[in-house]
This record gives sequence, C-alpha cells and structure tokens, in this order.
Amino acid sequence: MAHFNPTTFVLSVLAKIVRHMRQRHMEGDDHPLNLEEILDETNQLDVGNKIKAWLAAEALKNNPKISASPEGTYIYKPPYDVRKKSGLLKLLRKVRKHCSTYIRI
Repeated sequence: MAHFNPTTFVLSVLAKIVRHMRQRHMEGDDHPLNLEEILDETNQLDVGNKIKAWLAAEALKNNPKISASPEGTYIYKPPYDVRKKSGLLKLLRKVRKHCSTYIRI
C-alpha cells in the first residue's frame, strides 16, 4: 500500500473511533467489532475506501488504545486490565510501591 498522509478529516475519523471504542468499554460492551460495524456505530458511513484501507492497515493496528485481532476485529485496550476488585487492589499496591505520595488501601 502506498504511503497515505492523513488529513485533519481522517484524523478526526480515527479520534471518533477511539472515543467510541473507549465509551463502549466503559459501558461494559467488550465484544470486538469489525471496521464496518465501528463506522456504522459512529455514523461515519461516508468514509471512502482509501481511508478505510488506511484505518485497517495502519491506524487501528498501530494505535496503542486499540487491540486488533488477526480476524480484522477491534476492541479498546484499557491502560490497565483490571476486571475484579482483587485486580484493582493488586494494581494499587504495585503503584503505591513506586509512588512518593502515600496511598492508603
């Protein structure tokens, strides 16, 4: 694929996708979506094929906030993978060891 130089419009499409995927994650919706489903849910159906190809081949695969599967589906990648109370406590204890401010757990 030839080098694609993203414009402001293209970057706004990507930003809207990342925000939407984060919101889905925050609401507990954790099943992966393909690119067409994401564009449909974000009401970005006017995105051209060149932009779709760039999103699929580069932008979403290389985005640190999105996890891409080999099947071509995407899901939000949270900064910390905390699923239960015990995981949160473990993370807080780890952070407390490296933090100069006292954290009471």
